[in-house]
Parts: sequence; C-alpha cells; structure tokens
Amino acid sequence: MGVGMSTCPRRIENMFPQALFPPEDEWETRNGGETTYCSWCGSMNPVLLLSLMRNGKCTLGPTDKHYKVYVDHGVNNKTDKFYFQHFDPPQKHEFIELMNMKPRPFKIGYPGRFYVMPYFCALGSKSEGG
Repeated sequence: MGVGMSTCPRRIENMFPQALFPPEDEWETRNGGETTYCSWCGSMNPVLLLSLMRNGKCTLGPTDKHYKVYVDHGVNNKTDKFYFQHFDPPQKHEFIELMNMKPRPFKIGYPGRFYVMPYFCALGSKSEGG
C-alpha cells in the first residue's frame, strides 16, 4: 500500500469521528509510482512538491484558499492539489525561501501571484531606499 504518516493533519482539523476510519493514514503511490498522495485528503506529498519547486518542474496554480495550492507538474498530464497542512515547520521555511527567490525556479500560474497567501506566510513590507 503505502508508507505510514500517522494521521493526516486535515483529518485532525476536520474532527471527523476517528472510529469510522482506519487508525493511520499513509502516503499511497499512484500514477505508476511517480507520485504519492495522502490516503485521507489526496494531497500530494510535501517532499515531492518541494523537489519539483526547487528543480523548476512545476507551476503552482493560485487559489482563493489559504490552505491549498494546485500543482501542475506534467505527470500523466494531471494537476494535483497540495494542502499546506502537510508541511512540517522546516518545509514551511523552505517553501517561503523558494517563494522569495529572485528569479523563482518555478512558475506561478495566472495572474503570476497568489490571490491569497498560504496561512503560514505574510507579505513583507519594503523598506525605503532598499
């Protein structure tokens, strides 16, 4: 099946009755083994997302949600979703660093920016003269 991750952070947030579901969620392999997804919410694996971003092999699709982004990475001509709750603190930090790079190694789809920033990000202010 897949590799255990304990409990999906989105399941915990939604507070569904735990008795109705298996005790642990896992990363399931799909698309011929090229990508892994959360068995609970269907999110792409955060390790894969950050790798695609670092290597310039994806386009992030803005949404009006602060907890989700769409990821076009060309595997099986499919766009996947990623839920930011799957990031651990170091991964959130890396995501912010990648977002702040000039130029970015990845693209952001139309209109070229996020409509709503991820819940763990804030827009910085530019200082005068610098």
